[in-house]
Amino acid sequence: MTEQVIRIGIIGSGGIARMHARAYKRIPGVVVAAVADIVPGRAQALIDEEGLAEQQHLTIHASCWNKSCTA
Repeated sequence: MTEQVIRIGIIGSGGIARMHARAYKRIPGVVVAAVADIVPGRAQALIDEEGLAEQQHLTIHASCWNKSCTA
């Protein structure tokens, strides 16, 4: 049986996001897949500072603020 990987996305990259990123890194089978923040550069800074080198930062989410979306 293949081990299931849970992919996590962190929205916002303030202080609590750093704590979450550190906690997720310690959980086997959990990967932080992406980090997003509305402030340019903050998501990338969290990725760099917390050693999430394989993750991506998302900036395209800002374009969704002006659109009507349904989930």
